[in-house]
Amino acid sequence: MNRYCRYILILLTLSFTMSANAKSKFTADIKMRNGHEYSGVEFTTPKSWDKEVAVKINGEKLKIKGDSIDHIVFWPTKYPDNPQIICWHTYGSIDNKTGEYKPNCGHNAKKGEPSKQWFAIHAAGEHVNLWSCFSSIKLTGETVSFTTTLSWIFSTN
Repeated sequence: MNRYCRYILILLTLSFTMSANAKSKFTADIKMRNGHEYSGVEFTTPKSWDKEVAVKINGEKLKIKGDSIDHIVFWPTKYPDNPQIICWHTYGSIDNKTGEYKPNCGHNAKKGEPSKQWFAIHAAGEHVNLWSCFSSIKLTGETVSFTTTLSWIFSTN
């Protein structure tokens, strides 16, 4: 029994060591609303309901609030030629009469605050960008895929 306990302890130690030394799947440049930028940081992709992003800068873990981020450009660490862009944004709908984007309070209706979600750039144009909210990001080989919903935002350049 003692031999098995040592064997299990060694396996657990090795697995914790390997997971602690594992590199992030993604690297990112994070542009903050105040103009500061974090470049080439290890990046953990957010889920749609997360209000903050986890990064690792020089081995130190840091959580950044979504409201303080302007946008994030990230790429699979092994495939730097495949950048993606996301932002934390208020979602809502476009008024058909005025063409104005109106925030939706959604799940924050009781608080009276606009609801926010992570959006990924879906199509970029010279004067207009089309964004789609997503619920997860998946890396398969060198391909980054987003699980999207039907919520969209348009932004002008």
